[in-house]
Amino acid sequence: MFGWVTEFDVEREPLLVRLGSLWLVLLPLVIMVVLTLVQWLWWKYNVWNLSSLPTSKCNYHVLMTSTVLSSVFKNKSTDTNVLFFQLLRGLCSIHQQINLGLFYFWTGLRPVVFCFSPECFEAILKSPNNTKKSFDYTFLSLWLKEGLVT
Repeated sequence: MFGWVTEFDVEREPLLVRLGSLWLVLLPLVIMVVLTLVQWLWWKYNVWNLSSLPTSKCNYHVLMTSTVLSSVFKNKSTDTNVLFFQLLRGLCSIHQQINLGLFYFWTGLRPVVFCFSPECFEAILKSPNNTKKSFDYTFLSLWLKEGLVT
């Protein structure tokens, strides 16, 4: 009527069209949060399962990280693999004195269980639950074929 356009004269776009680019951002964020939550719950389940193992409650991952970093920054002539093996051997001797046949520590989100007494090996080998190989074993299976470890 007067030549200017009011907001009532403009036809509005549907809400989904206006928020279309927002969904492109929010959907990956929601998926990432859900996957992170699932991974965290899986980790808590593993922690709960390992809580029944008879072992000391030391934070080995802190000890290993500090040992490897001190090797890298202070003594560059020592190989990190040698230092790691010496650390594991020391942990085995400590647990042998405590009369525990096994211990575990976390490497990232995966637990590593070290068993070094015949009684623990006997319990593990007799159990039918432990016949499935871990994912890490697939890397060795090409080299080991169907040997004693399989």
